[in-house]
Amino acid sequence: MNILMMTNTYLPHIGGVARSVSTLARGLIQEGHQVLIIAPETYEGKTPSSCPNDPAVIRVPALKRTVGSGFSVPVRIPRSVAEAIDEFQPDIIHAHQPFLLGVEALRFAAKRGVPTVFTFHTRYDFYGQYVSLGAPGLRRVIVSLARGYCNLCQEVIAPSASARTHLREAGVKVPITVVPTGIDLEQYRQGCGDRGRRRWHISKDAFVAGHVGRLAAEKNIGYLIEGLCRFLTERQDARALIVGDGPMRPAMEDAFRLAGLADRVCFTGFLLGQDLATAYASMDVFAFASRSETQGLVLVEAMAAGVPVVALEAAGTRETVRSGENGTLLAPSASPEAFGRELQTYQAMSGECRSAMGDAARKTAAAFSSDTMVRQTISLYEGVCASALQRPKKSAAQFTVSQRLAFNIEITATVLSCIAKALMPGRKREQPGRPSGILVGSTPHQIDEREDAEPRFDPRH
Repeated sequence: MNILMMTNTYLPHIGGVARSVSTLARGLIQEGHQVLIIAPETYEGKTPSSCPNDPAVIRVPALKRTVGSGFSVPVRIPRSVAEAIDEFQPDIIHAHQPFLLGVEALRFAAKRGVPTVFTFHTRYDFYGQYVSLGAPGLRRVIVSLARGYCNLCQEVIAPSASARTHLREAGVKVPITVVPTGIDLEQYRQGCGDRGRRRWHISKDAFVAGHVGRLAAEKNIGYLIEGLCRFLTERQDARALIVGDGPMRPAMEDAFRLAGLADRVCFTGFLLGQDLATAYASMDVFAFASRSETQGLVLVEAMAAGVPVVALEAAGTRETVRSGENGTLLAPSASPEAFGRELQTYQAMSGECRSAMGDAARKTAAAFSSDTMVRQTISLYEGVCASALQRPKKSAAQFTVSQRLAFNIEITATVLSCIAKALMPGRKREQPGRPSGILVGSTPHQIDEREDAEPRFDPRH
């Protein structure tokens, strides 16, 4: 099977989506499929090639580090890219974002008469500061367009049951299949905590609360800072290990410095591969405060390393963390003080109890292997392609002027419909700091059923 993937974030950019796409692509190639990835240029440079199963990657021109972030924004699709796609002859197109290259994925699929699958990696209602410069009206439009995009695809992949429920409550009507992002379990089982502690100058006997992730507002980093400060202030023999980077790193460093804790907190920056596995192995408990996840990949990675998790109950955590077994799931309303006290509880545990929780964490992670993800995705691809067999593939040349016009009208109608609904007079305004569903401003009980009558593009037309 020839699988075309289109993504706005890919290696060497470090993030959950880039890693998910890379892991899936490599697994598909290992199973004998052909994969071509279309991704924007990045400021980090070209994708490092260190694996025989690395997919072919074509880069498109992009604006780099947009809106003060590490993300790139594609600005145009060169003719050579379209020619490469024609030569590749995809059987299916897998989009990983609904905007920018995601829209181009729909266009390419329409031209060639092949189905489109979309993975809902990101809760866009938590990312308004990047996509709309903080303007509430524009933010509502963006997240409403994400819902509309789902309904233009043949199938949507949700990384968790919570994400699927979120999409259904928001009005997504196409089939949704839950396929959790998988990881290389062996990699995280082989980390060496002693080596990591020597590397980051942490005593072998110190109790370490760790965190891995992008250090940005949408990850609830302000809450995490306060919780860790409370914990470290109460426990003089404890340390914090922070893996990752992002716009809030300076604020974190300042907060720990002002609290007199700077010498007990280590920032490593982004880590990959064995270095990341070593960082997890250096931790005694994993601290996670994000409420914006569709899955929470770092939770699975920590558990694969045998590290129990303290997290806030939310989508992306409730499927993974089981209180008293492999960690603790605190109520969403829990205060940072309560979060810090729970970390103290783990330090006070006996070594035998912590070891049992670590074993339970490893068992939980075993269900999230990359092999399982690849098998489930292949099965989904085969089902989607089987339903498309009755319609012949098209070449770009067969996509007539009238068909192109009809498609663009379909897209425009969907966009205008989403904008109108997002800005509809009388719609309940979202409360600051409390993003709601993919249709911001609506709760599951407030969604107007008339919103489901959205135009849907079908490549068969």
